[in-house]
Amino acid sequence: MRRPFYFILLLLLSMLACQAAIIMDQTYTATFLKNNAIFPTRTATLTGTNPAKIEFGTGSTFDTMMRYQIVSAGAFSNSIEYLIKLTVTGYEALLSDSDFTIALFDGTNVVGFCNSDDANNQNYFFENTTYIPTTNPAMANFPSISTFQAHLLLGTTTTVTGIAGTATETRVSGLTLDRSSALSIVLVANDSGERYRFESIHVQIEASVPEFSTFYLLSLASIFLYFKKR
Repeated sequence: MRRPFYFILLLLLSMLACQAAIIMDQTYTATFLKNNAIFPTRTATLTGTNPAKIEFGTGSTFDTMMRYQIVSAGAFSNSIEYLIKLTVTGYEALLSDSDFTIALFDGTNVVGFCNSDDANNQNYFFENTTYIPTTNPAMANFPSISTFQAHLLLGTTTTVTGIAGTATETRVSGLTLDRSSALSIVLVANDSGERYRFESIHVQIEASVPEFSTFYLLSLASIFLYFKKR
């Protein structure tokens, strides 16, 4: 009678370790974004390179250059944490002044990370139109690196991790993104004359359900008591 118990025990223990699940893993190429995203303020063109890059013209300060919805309204549960990882690949600054922000927008608030040029000697977290300097010295002096990331953990608060090169810094945002709303990637320009281009944006979304651990522990206890009685 012990074999079924040990089998179920091992199964539940293996499930206990899997408290996060990847629910989205998608790469949006320059061509796809050019054909499907919204460009509220700046022109967007494709380069003739292989692979193609999407290139933005000049505009105004704090322009939302591009917006693309990745999560529909009501798709997320308010009782679950979601980690959204945004990775920009093949990035190029076309001018020396280049402070490129990738962020999430819930219809009201914008929260993200700014990969700044090294003239500022600083990278930034971004909240609506406010730049919050990073404090990790390793985040300084990163001129327009070709790949950088913003990880946004959506829970009762919104936590942002910026990754530039080998440097990482995390901040609990002063704004909280609404998980019940539609969520979009937005790209924000810091200055009117700044111009950029990039190859793709990779989006990975993980759902974490801490309540499962309690459920599994209770299940283990119930099974143990059942077999003990037997």
